[in-house]
Amino acid sequence: MSTVTFLFGALTFIPFVPKEFLNWDISFLNINGLVGIIYGVFFSSTLAYFLFYYGISKIKAQEAGVFTYLDPIAAIFIAVPLLHEYPNLFYFLGALLIFGGIYLAEGRIHWHPFYKIKSQNSKIKVKLKV
Repeated sequence: MSTVTFLFGALTFIPFVPKEFLNWDISFLNINGLVGIIYGVFFSSTLAYFLFYYGISKIKAQEAGVFTYLDPIAAIFIAVPLLHEYPNLFYFLGALLIFGGIYLAEGRIHWHPFYKIKSQNSKIKVKLKV
């Protein structure tokens, strides 16, 4: 899926490529630019996606969903020391909504209709076995 996404994303840039190459030359890049491109290609793209999908393949889909929900919350641990961005009221409200959604989706709240249906089916199965 990521390959298809990146392919379509790259195709949208094709109309702009000829104009960019009119005034660009490889000699414009210094060592910092080359290292940045190599780092971007191999570490922040290829290796990161490989490790992400490898990790996703090792856990259940339900657990993967929970980790996906937690991404914005985990980002604050990087944003504060590196970018000096601090959480505000909207961040805490969003975190509360995320945890509330995880609890509703994964916590198996007993008043939810699906739980009632599931418990009724299990009672019927037990009566049939007896």
